[in-house]
Amino acid sequence: MTVSLLSSFLIFFISLVTSSNKVFTHAKPNATATDELIHGICSQTRNPSLCLQTLTPLKGISLLPKPVAALGTKPMNMAQNQARSTHNKIWALHEKIENSTRNPNLIKQKQKYYKCHVKFSDARRRLTEAKMGMQKGNSTSVRFYISMAVNQAGSCEAEFGNPPRPPSAVTNDFGRLGDVCSIILAICDKVEHNYMNMV
Repeated sequence: MTVSLLSSFLIFFISLVTSSNKVFTHAKPNATATDELIHGICSQTRNPSLCLQTLTPLKGISLLPKPVAALGTKPMNMAQNQARSTHNKIWALHEKIENSTRNPNLIKQKQKYYKCHVKFSDARRRLTEAKMGMQKGNSTSVRFYISMAVNQAGSCEAEFGNPPRPPSAVTNDFGRLGDVCSIILAICDKVEHNYMNMV
């Protein structure tokens, strides 16, 4: 059975916040993004390979004055782009089914797409709020709104727990959004505990 986005994300989130293994030494005033920091972050994500691909180009950048924003802006933009792309696909599938159809399966499918559209609209709003929190350097706000966004995306995925299922291009998008959001949460966890005292 395929693990849903929401279930797998909750498992990831619980393991992240309960982890007591800190891999960094005390930060110095000239803190920059190091290999140690990046690998430490990525080891706590759902998709370490994607995380390394995303964060490695940021090696050497200054983490000040807002550490979470310094590392998190790139994956935040990725999350917003992914959510927008998935949302557009869902709406296109909804519109593809004629309003006049009398096919019970198509009617049911159209209703599912509409519910999913509403949930993704909210998920995108939550990502916008998370980005605002990130720009202010508020990692608590980022965590809160990212988790809400993933919850809404997971609820959308749950709409398709039974056939008819959406195209694989859409179901794959659910997982990728969760992967990117897990990068943001890992950044909040690692950076907050090691660099926020310098801000």
